[in-house]
Amino acid sequence: MEVYFYYDKIGNASYEHRAWVWEKLLDLAMDSWRRAGWRPVVLNESHAQKCSYFEQLVEKSQKVPCVNHRNYQRCNFVRWAAVYAMGGGLHVDIDVLNFGFLYGHLRNLMKTGAPAIVFTDSEGGLGGAAWIPKDMLPKFFDQIIAYEGPWESHKGRPHWSIDHCLYKFGKQFGWTFVSEQDIFYKEYFQQPNWPKLGHFAYRVGELDRLELARQAFEWFWHENCSDIIVDSHQPGTKSAVK
Repeated sequence: MEVYFYYDKIGNASYEHRAWVWEKLLDLAMDSWRRAGWRPVVLNESHAQKCSYFEQLVEKSQKVPCVNHRNYQRCNFVRWAAVYAMGGGLHVDIDVLNFGFLYGHLRNLMKTGAPAIVFTDSEGGLGGAAWIPKDMLPKFFDQIIAYEGPWESHKGRPHWSIDHCLYKFGKQFGWTFVSEQDIFYKEYFQQPNWPKLGHFAYRVGELDRLELARQAFEWFWHENCSDIIVDSHQPGTKSAVK
C-alpha cells in the first residue's frame, strides 16, 4: 500500500533556510513508513497539475486569508489534487513518522464503512494525516472552492488552511475522525506507549524537532521494534521489521 507525501521546495527567502530541515524530516518519515511495510511516494506540483481542479485550487489558495507565505499555502491546497491524480489514498505530512501504524490498522478502519478517515491528535486537532478515496475528493474540492467564510484566526489574524477545510467539510460529509497520532514531545521517551503516528510539529522549533525526530526514529526502529510485525498481505515486504 502506498503512502503519499507532498513536497515542493518553496522559493521564498524566509523559508529557504528550512528546506534542508524539511528534507531530512522527509527522509526520516519515509524510512519509518517503509519499515512499517508501506511504499512511500513523494508527490509534487507536476502530479497536482494532472488534476482538473488544480487551477481553481491554486486560485483559492491565493485568495483565502492566511498567515503563511502564499507559496506555502499553494502547496497545502494542491497536495490533495496530486493525491487525486494518483487515485486517492493515504496522505501524510512530511513530519509525521510511523511508529507501528501498519496497513492492517488502516484496513480495519476502512472496514467500518468510513467514507474517508482523518487522523487527529489526543486533543482533537488535526495531525497531518488523512485517507481519502478518489471518489470523495471532487466534492471536497468543490466545497473548498466555493467557501467564502467565516474564517478561523491565528494569533489575532484571519487564517484558513487545508486543515480547516478537512475538519469543517469532513464533518459535513460524515467522514470518520480517529485519534491514532499525537504531537510528539520528548516526554514520550518516559512513557511506555507511543502514538502509532508521531507528528513532529513546527511548534517545538525547526532544529529541535529534527533532532527529536531523529532520536525517536533511532529509539523506536533500532532499539524497540522486535515485536513490530509488518502486514504479510503487503506484496514486496518482509514479514518482520528488523
